Amino acid sequence: LAYWDRRAEGYDRQSRSPDSRAWRGELLRWLAARGALQPGFRVLDIGAGPGSFALPLAARVRRVTALEPAAGMAEILRRRIRQRALRNLDVDQRAWGQVRLEREGWAGAFDLVFASMSPGVDGPRALERMNRASRGFCFLGRGLGRHFGGSSHRFVLSVRRQRPQPPERGHQRSERKLRCRHVIRSPV
Repeated sequence: LAYWDRRAEGYDRQSRSPDSRAWRGELLRWLAARGALQPGFRVLDIGAGPGSFALPLAARVRRVTALEPAAGMAEILRRRIRQRALRNLDVDQRAWGQVRLEREGWAGAFDLVFASMSPGVDGPRALERMNRASRGFCFLGRGLGRHFGGSSHRFVLSVRRQRPQPPERGHQRSERKLRCRHVIRSPV
C-alpha cells in the first residue's frame, strides 16, 4: 500500500489525461451498451484508486461503493467527492480480500461489480468473489497474467452471472456459475 500512497498524486494526474479519459469513456459506453450500467444500479468498484471510474460511474447509476485500501488514493477520491458534492459515492478503505461478503451483506448486493487494473483481483478466487457479490454483471479489466492463463496486459474480460433456472419440483435450486460472455481486445 505504501507504493500506491507514494504514487497517488501522479497516478491521479495520469488518469485525467485526454487519452485516459477517452479510453474510460469508450469502456463505459461499451458497458452501457451491454446493459451493465443502468440508472437504478448499485455498483462496487474494486481498487477504485483516485476515482478514475468511480466518479463517472456515479453519474450513471444510483450508488457506487469505491473499495480502495491505499490511504493516498482514498484521500484524493474523498476530496473529489467533496468538490463535486456527490451523495451517491461511498469510499470503503479496505482491500478486496478483507471484505466478508456474507457477514457484511455484500453477497448479491451489487448489480455490477467492477475492477479495472486492480491488484486486489489477483486470481480465480478473487474473480469468484466478484461473482458472489454481484446479482447481475461483473467486469474485470486487467492484464490477465499467469493466474488467468495469459501474459498480455491488453485484455478486458467481462463476466455475467447466469440466471438460475427455477428449481424442479422436489429439487434444490442449482448454484449460479460463472460464464464468460465477452473477451475483447482493449483499445489501450
